[in-house]
Amino acid sequence: MVSYLTGSKDYKMTMQTANELGIQAVEERNDKQIHDVIITIETPSDVVVAEDFDITITMHNTSSEERNVHAKLLVFACFYTGVTKARCKEELLAVNLKPSETSSSVVHMAASDYMMQLADHSCLKIYLVGTLEETKTKLIAQSDMCLARPQLEITLKNTEGLKADEIFFAVFHFMNPVSMALTNCKLSVDGCGAEAVKSVDLPDIEPFQNLKTKMKLRLIKGGHQTLIAGFTCDQINNVTGYIELDIERLV
Repeated sequence: MVSYLTGSKDYKMTMQTANELGIQAVEERNDKQIHDVIITIETPSDVVVAEDFDITITMHNTSSEERNVHAKLLVFACFYTGVTKARCKEELLAVNLKPSETSSSVVHMAASDYMMQLADHSCLKIYLVGTLEETKTKLIAQSDMCLARPQLEITLKNTEGLKADEIFFAVFHFMNPVSMALTNCKLSVDGCGAEAVKSVDLPDIEPFQNLKTKMKLRLIKGGHQTLIAGFTCDQINNVTGYIELDIERLV
């Protein structure tokens, strides 16, 4: 996401949000300001929850004069609606730009910076706010990202010719994709027509370890059904998997 021109609608909306979040040194000015530094925030698109990643801030000086930028990067965990939940990281940046120069800064986000702050959809909102020393122009840029979740795979056993109200077995496979143990792990199963199953406690899953567990299930309704499984732990929540199957109806 690039920075917004001072006075533009996007600038005002982002400025208002920043002020509501308590980001200091962000002020509205009525006079027209020279906006000659362009800011871009880049994040990787394939980050899985509980992984470290880097945020790259690129600044380009479009003027023929030297520019000094004093800025603050802030990262917030947010809900899927965009409403922020908690601040995860704050870092100060001071960048000197020669005429027409482009400079990039990298801010490292460790999993421990955000893991305990994430909301249900694992989204982050990134702000950079700053000032040009020479012109006193206010700069602001924003970027959003959502972290991917690990996969929960489901395979079925003894379902050929399965009828409603008959018992069958489902096998659940999950691999811990991160370099930390997953604790307080739980597995739940649900679906239209599925007999209620209590959440099952699972052992801790060590880094990069595969977990495979089997569960006895019953579908009390026939027809085309979808079985949905959910996995949660202290470090990652709302990991889901599903599988569809056809059940013979009772005559």
